[in-house]
Amino acid sequence: MEDLLKVCRRARAWAKRHPRCEDGDLLGWCGICSLRIFSSLRWMGKKPRFVMINNPYSNNESHCAVLCDDYLLDVTATQFDMPRSVYVVPKIELEDLEYDRWFWNYRIACFIGTTTKSIKKQFKYWPCEQDPFRFNKLS
Repeated sequence: MEDLLKVCRRARAWAKRHPRCEDGDLLGWCGICSLRIFSSLRWMGKKPRFVMINNPYSNNESHCAVLCDDYLLDVTATQFDMPRSVYVVPKIELEDLEYDRWFWNYRIACFIGTTTKSIKKQFKYWPCEQDPFRFNKLS
């Protein structure tokens, strides 16, 4: 679990230092940070799964996170007023977490990707500034 926590802390620190980051809670950065975590874990030889979940209370809102080694990894839950900046939570404990603001529930995931190519297709209709594949191309 320590290696997962280290990757997550690095991703969050990178995002907060990024010149385009205007929100300390990382609002709109879930896809960007999750892809960074996903890519880092793949590079380490792990088998992460990129998860995209639709908000059951809104038709046009989604959230991204990563599942790896039976842990949920999320570094942008602060945008939902969650108290911790980094979540590395065993899947078995997810049922105990508060979902009121941190809306996502891995059991109702609308997409689980294991390749960069499959993940890229999911961001087709996302705003450019939130799409990790177009993010670096913005001027």
